[in-house]
Amino acid sequence: MRTEAPTEGATAPGTDGSTVIDLTVRIERIAAGPALVIEDPVGLADDFFRLDASSAPGGYDDQAGKGDPIQVTLQDIVAINRTMRARSPHAAWDDLILATEPLPWLVAIDPAWDLIDLDESLWQKTARPAAEDALRRAVAKGRGLSVATKVLHLKRPQMFPVLDSLVLQNLGVTEKVTPITIVDHLRQEGRQNRAQLRAVQQALQPSFKRTLVRILDALLWVSHPAAGLGPSMGRWEHVVRASSVRNEDAPATAPARTTQAVPSRDPTEPGMLGHRPTFDEVFGRLQEAGSATVISSRGTRYVVTAQVSKGTKVIVARPRSGQVRIHEDCWGDGVTCQRTRAGGIYNGDPSIFDWYESSSVG
Repeated sequence: MRTEAPTEGATAPGTDGSTVIDLTVRIERIAAGPALVIEDPVGLADDFFRLDASSAPGGYDDQAGKGDPIQVTLQDIVAINRTMRARSPHAAWDDLILATEPLPWLVAIDPAWDLIDLDESLWQKTARPAAEDALRRAVAKGRGLSVATKVLHLKRPQMFPVLDSLVLQNLGVTEKVTPITIVDHLRQEGRQNRAQLRAVQQALQPSFKRTLVRILDALLWVSHPAAGLGPSMGRWEHVVRASSVRNEDAPATAPARTTQAVPSRDPTEPGMLGHRPTFDEVFGRLQEAGSATVISSRGTRYVVTAQVSKGTKVIVARPRSGQVRIHEDCWGDGVTCQRTRAGGIYNGDPSIFDWYESSSVG
């Protein structure tokens, strides 16, 4: 339990008499355990948003708050699958995607509500019940908390954090903790670090315009040792050391511990990734060529074409019988978003990538 930190973050007088904000972000866990301390949240957030696919032009973050505000659409599911490491089957969302009327539980959430800045009375009386209802509606069979909050963040980017499994692990969440309790906790931690998060938000602009709650969940995700950016985050290191902050809940004989994300003393530049053609690049080339023939590693012959079905681009690969339908969000995966095996078009000679490169020559 926190008692020592002011709502707006620790401050100290600067050499010129101005007030200087201590930018260190400290996030307590829901369960007992070490707090997460980030000494350079500006640098960590900047690295994440520069390097992660979700932040690329046209990616997930670019689409947050720009789609239909009162309905869940197929484009939302494609967005979370394409650049947010989700593999959510489209059919799992049919009850929401196929709804012809506005979703009342989305209508009930004012797009201007900000999880971190919202007045406590308004949060408790109106916004919290509405957020709890939205979480209950979005989480369903085939739709776990991770993909549900990824969609909810698209709809209300100031209100909902992305509760990925790594974020939950960093918070010490167990199965007994309800989704709204997690959101309550992040609201509290966000308010404790509000000045720091605002400083990060300002430093990221104009390159990246991110909400406070998105910055908070991104810091939690990227600071996890298992975060998927790998070598690209090589200039950072994790440190575990005794905390200088008093922890009221810790036994007197056991010092509190903190895990810290700090820049490494031996920075390494991220390596250049080899270029692999994107879905749109291959789709466009197929439209120009009419079709492509590729052979799997097992000798299966596929005829590949580009189609537009109900306004959505689809690459269709046809073996001797049946077909494999590939959308943008499952491009390059061995199993499509419809749970059909697709590895054969990527692993043979020629693969779809080989065909694309050869068709580019001349």
